[in-house]
Amino acid sequence: MVAQLMVHVKHLSEANTSMEEQLTSIREATESLVLHLETVKQMLGELQEKCVDQQMHTSSRTNSNDHSVLKSIIQLLFSHMCGIECEGTKRNHVAALAAIKPLENDKPFILTSDSMYLWCPNWLGNVDDKLNDMFIKEVAEHVFNNEKVSSGSTRLICEL
Repeated sequence: MVAQLMVHVKHLSEANTSMEEQLTSIREATESLVLHLETVKQMLGELQEKCVDQQMHTSSRTNSNDHSVLKSIIQLLFSHMCGIECEGTKRNHVAALAAIKPLENDKPFILTSDSMYLWCPNWLGNVDDKLNDMFIKEVAEHVFNNEKVSSGSTRLICEL
């Protein structure tokens, strides 16, 4: 009987030791996670400060070339309105846009069989030329309508 009790005590002691080792391992893992979490919180705080600083810096600008979100939307809109697929790199978009020449009949666009307007602006002409003026007004109308529909959220025009 005493021998059996000694065996049970030994098993309980081993189980207790094993549990203590597991608890120590869990404590160490928890401490490591807490340190990582504190680091992430600090980095997040720094990023938020940078974003606020950058937002304050960019909101004070008035140059239209500094509006990167609007610029990317308009570049995609140009591509879409000129019949260029929205996939590919910016370099490919620019090359495809540059290859578009004004129509010989001085019309601003071609009407396709599926009733889409494919614009052919005169990239080498003046911005206030009749053809370019019409294109710019159409771009502005698309951007305005897109903003009305999306009620403040940015959408890619490629979905048109």
